[in-house]
Amino acid sequence: MKQAITLVIIAFLAACSSEVAKKEEPKEAVHESNDSIVDARRSTSELAHLMRSIYVDMHDNKELLASGTMPSVDWGRYMEIKKATPTDPDDSGVAFDAFADAYMFQLNAFSEASDSTRIMKYNNLVNACLNCHQQYCVGPMDIIRTLEIKN
Repeated sequence: MKQAITLVIIAFLAACSSEVAKKEEPKEAVHESNDSIVDARRSTSELAHLMRSIYVDMHDNKELLASGTMPSVDWGRYMEIKKATPTDPDDSGVAFDAFADAYMFQLNAFSEASDSTRIMKYNNLVNACLNCHQQYCVGPMDIIRTLEIKN
């Protein structure tokens, strides 16, 4: 069940493939075991792959964080976000770099957070993702919102 949910979430994160590709290719769907539908044309760009990894780590460790435990994840590997090649070349440049800098700032703040501020810093990290996706790729925003830890 957890794998099926993860597949659905990954499909939503992949919703940012270029408009040209969407117009040229017919949309195919694959039915998973729990009748969920996954888009078979997932983007394989470096940036899409990196963002899927970010989502999986944040999703898989949300409960640990909510219980007060800092997960043992190499969060530093996500500091390469500006170097990753996007699906659409137009999704790069000065504005994207500013969002990436804000994300890296929040990632660093989260990594160094004390126990008393860890959940707040984690939610700030989720908001950094949402801020960028409001500008560049709104498709996965609902899924990203599920990462927030409610106090």
